[in-house]
Amino acid sequence: MKRVVRMPKVSNTLSSLCFVIFLAASFAHVLEAAIPQEGHLLVYYSFDKEEAIDLSGNGNGGVVEAGGWADSMEGYGKAYEMSFVQVDGTKLVGEGKIDIPGMTSFHADKTEPFAIAMWLKTSCPDAGCRGSVIAKDASFRIEAPAYGNWRMLVQNRPGAPGNETRVNGGAFPLADKDQWVHVAAVYDGKEVALYKDGQPDGKLEETPDGSEGAFGITPGFGSYTGLIDEFAVWDVALTAEEIGQIMSGPMSLSVASAVEPIGKLPIGWGKVKKQY
Repeated sequence: MKRVVRMPKVSNTLSSLCFVIFLAASFAHVLEAAIPQEGHLLVYYSFDKEEAIDLSGNGNGGVVEAGGWADSMEGYGKAYEMSFVQVDGTKLVGEGKIDIPGMTSFHADKTEPFAIAMWLKTSCPDAGCRGSVIAKDASFRIEAPAYGNWRMLVQNRPGAPGNETRVNGGAFPLADKDQWVHVAAVYDGKEVALYKDGQPDGKLEETPDGSEGAFGITPGFGSYTGLIDEFAVWDVALTAEEIGQIMSGPMSLSVASAVEPIGKLPIGWGKVKKQY
């Protein structure tokens, strides 16, 4: 009598294992692509812990002096909220400020390139709004919106505060649009370029003065009202393609976060596990 040896059914298990390995590799690649110039990343806040924790690994945590927290876009966790109103046309009343003590030397030399990126969703109701979002001492500040548009004001006249050069961007959606907008400002040592939703949105050949001083998410001449998320700063000029990568999803610094959670990565892996 011939003895039949039955082999264990491994095809399904093997197929599943291969798929998981492929999925993990693909996911790792997406994460890597979402962090352009990682070695030049100075600070990155996801705001998911309702704190300004620096996930770049550089220890540039922010001091949250005021403001609040709200839900961000789907899959992005939490966002930071600033709220200001102007009284009598001059006095600014409200709350919202994050100082970054470890970044006082950022752009101390005016030839140093940089890139700043973030998601914004304003609650300003009309084109009369003018909101300072980011400021670097006597060097530059970013305003969004600014009378219906957005812009970067570049200080390049020593000893003449307020006499800035305007690098103008295009139209900025107000509260009635209920819309998140991705903005980025890039300086390559010679020219300031603005990007909105990954597309070029204004540029000018200007050099922001270098300065040792305060840097952060802060009110200025008028202040931003609304939500901020995925705030990040690099000490290198990013390309348009790299800015597009940032917009592809929440940034994270390591695939190892799937095991040891950092920032928003567990959300992505959670969805993967549910689907497969």
